[in-house]
Amino acid sequence: MPLVDKHPVLEELHIRLFGRVRVAHGERAPEIPFSRGAQTLLAFLLLHPNRYHPREVLAELAWGDRPDDQARAALNTALWRLRSLLEPEGVTRGAFLRTAASGEVGFNWDSNHWLDLAVFEKCANC
Repeated sequence: MPLVDKHPVLEELHIRLFGRVRVAHGERAPEIPFSRGAQTLLAFLLLHPNRYHPREVLAELAWGDRPDDQARAALNTALWRLRSLLEPEGVTRGAFLRTAASGEVGFNWDSNHWLDLAVFEKCANC
């Protein structure tokens, strides 16, 4: 990644939800490996746009078969991993994942990203 003012300049984040969840920093960059929990979390945030989601809802979604404390711990780990993959060192926290003061989580729709679902929806509405 080229450096500008000691901060990496990331290419557009490419996200594909059709088939399986695939993410890369740039169109030709290698895919970022994600755990199933992180994939589920990211897909949910992208399929429910422009809003923040309570952590309890996210924990239940992906880890509902576990006791509440284990589900919350798994969510926190998945969020940490997801943020570290989407927002590597030097990238401003919140560039792609936002956390409200209340702890709710959402995707940053103002970020530099490309989403196959958005392209599909745009073409379907033509």
